[in-house]
Amino acid sequence: MALRVGERLQDRYLVREAIKSGGMGSVFLAYDDRLQGLCAVKEMHPSEDEWATRRFREEATTLSRLQHAGIPKVRDFFVQDGLHYLVMDYVAGDTLAVEAGSMTGAQAHKDLLEILSILDYLHGLDPAIIHRDIKPGNLIRERQSGRLILVDFGLARSISDNTQTTAGTVMFCSPEQMVGKGTVRSDLYSLAATYYVLLTGLQIQMGCCKPILFHRPDLPPELAEVLDTALRLDPEQRYASAREMRQALLGQGTPLKRPRPRPPLWTLVLAGFCAGGYWVWPRPSPSPQPPSPSPSVTVSPTRVPAPTPVLVFAPEQGGWGLNVQPGQQPEEVLAKVLEQSSLQGVNGRPVVLYDSSGRVLKVGILLPEGSPPPKGLASFRLPDGQLAWLVVTGDYEQLPAERNRLREWINGQGLKPGSQFYEVRRIGEANQSKAERWETDLCWPVRRSK
Repeated sequence: MALRVGERLQDRYLVREAIKSGGMGSVFLAYDDRLQGLCAVKEMHPSEDEWATRRFREEATTLSRLQHAGIPKVRDFFVQDGLHYLVMDYVAGDTLAVEAGSMTGAQAHKDLLEILSILDYLHGLDPAIIHRDIKPGNLIRERQSGRLILVDFGLARSISDNTQTTAGTVMFCSPEQMVGKGTVRSDLYSLAATYYVLLTGLQIQMGCCKPILFHRPDLPPELAEVLDTALRLDPEQRYASAREMRQALLGQGTPLKRPRPRPPLWTLVLAGFCAGGYWVWPRPSPSPQPPSPSPSVTVSPTRVPAPTPVLVFAPEQGGWGLNVQPGQQPEEVLAKVLEQSSLQGVNGRPVVLYDSSGRVLKVGILLPEGSPPPKGLASFRLPDGQLAWLVVTGDYEQLPAERNRLREWINGQGLKPGSQFYEVRRIGEANQSKAERWETDLCWPVRRSK
């Protein structure tokens, strides 16, 4: 029978309120008469499943030998009336789930350093322990100190365990963990997926998420690169350890230049099924989908060579730049913007704003979050809302033809192109070929034709 408010356990723990309930158990806030303070009591749901009982005991055993400020301490473990109970320090605060979509880049950077320190501790044990269920709901921010605590070790396993089981929350689970082959790199994937969701407010699908800068161009490029790297399907292409990922965030590591072979076939097949499709290589959704009324939902195509246009929902964003006057060459004005901002120590991604005829109106840069506005440049807003989005790889000479292709696609969908559109230019990874490295996002606002 489940605990009730006012009930006392072991003549010591007075239950005050229910905190949450999950698949294996429920967590209650209680008062410890002996230590004169609050604690968290986890009750395992009644079950005849021997595996579930063993996992609950293993969680207690695992937590009892962990000593880290970012992990709750175990106070007690006992059986009463046939039910198993685990008593831990109470963490007063909220899970990071409440921060999804509202987190700043600076906060994410600080958080990641803190959590990677916890993972470095866990992965550095002998044998290493992998958490296997990192997600916003299992990270609590203490209300007073702001410190993060990693909770719920119900799925944590030692690397030395021979039993390989599928475990974790699908949205945050790496492909290798989905087939029972989790490693320390799997926790890094889950952490990156967690912060992709917290920074964008979007759901994430394995193998079908765009580079995070598309949704948050204001983020520092270094932070974006770390998250994108840790989200690679092939574990060999991620960071080898929490320490290496942490050093990359601090700018102390060397860029990853590992060879990029094709990811194992099983990871791509699994990614396809998790994304709701049946293809091996991830690709954009075969038919456009309108955005949800909620501003936090975006149709998420995959960046691939020679893509088909797709519909997305873009948040409001702006840049800093200059108007292009009649007779001026847009590329010359853009070069002036880039030089002027660079001399002030401000760097961003080039952006060009056009009218519907293809005439350049403004050129500028999208700045990382927290960057000071460059002197001598004016702010401007980019069109937001529903956009037709096309990724073009290669040199810029092909852009006029690709803009026409995008317009034709919009008309073919029964949509009406907006009066302005824009392009954002980016440079990919150094180990890509020249044709693949130069990328341009063409973004054209659309609306339904009457």
